[in-house]
Amino acid sequence: MKNGRFTMPQLHYAPDALGDVYPQDILLDHYRLHSDIVTMLNHMIDRVREGDWCINGRVPRALVRTLVLWAGEHGLHSLFWRLMSPQASLTVPNNLGEAMEKQYGSVGLATRLFASLCTSVSNRGWGVMGYQPDGKLVIFHTGELVNIQAWPIRPLLACDMWEHAYHKRYGADRTTWVEQFLRNIDWKYVAQRYHPSLQVL
Repeated sequence: MKNGRFTMPQLHYAPDALGDVYPQDILLDHYRLHSDIVTMLNHMIDRVREGDWCINGRVPRALVRTLVLWAGEHGLHSLFWRLMSPQASLTVPNNLGEAMEKQYGSVGLATRLFASLCTSVSNRGWGVMGYQPDGKLVIFHTGELVNIQAWPIRPLLACDMWEHAYHKRYGADRTTWVEQFLRNIDWKYVAQRYHPSLQVL
C-alpha cells in the first residue's frame, strides 16, 4: 500500500516478454483484472473512511472480511507477477535449494509436489509454497478467497489456478500451465524472499 491506498505492482518485463508461455493478450487481460481488484479495494476503503458503510461508527464485520479476502488476492497476484521472468533462473540457489532437499528429498520432488497440489485445486484457488519463521517450508493449495494475513508463513511461490490465469491459453490442461509457470520462475528472487528466523511479513 502507498499513502493508505492499494497500488498495482509494476511489471519488470514487457507484456510480450514471456512469449507463447504467457501471451501478451492473456497477460494484459489478467493484469487488468488485478487492476479492477485494486480499484474495488480502494473504493471500499474510501466509502469506509467517509462513513458511508459504517453502522453506529463501526465497520461491519462482513465488510472487514470482504476487504481482507480481496486484499489477499491482491497480495498473491502481486507476488505472481514478480515470480515470472523472461530470464528465468532455473537453478534454485543454495539457501532455498538446500532447504527443499532437506525437507522433500530434492528440489525436483518439492516442485513436483507443488505442481500436484496446484492441479488438484478444486475449481479455483492458488498453489502456494511458503515458509515458517524457523525455515520450515510449507506447500499447499487454497480455495477461492483466503485470508493470507492469518497464514503463519511468508509465501515464496504462488501459482494462480483461477481460470482467468490460464484457460485461454491452456484450456483445461492445468498440468501444462503449471509446468510452464515453473519453467519461467525467477528462482533467485524466490530465494531472496527466504529468510529463516526472521519475522514473517
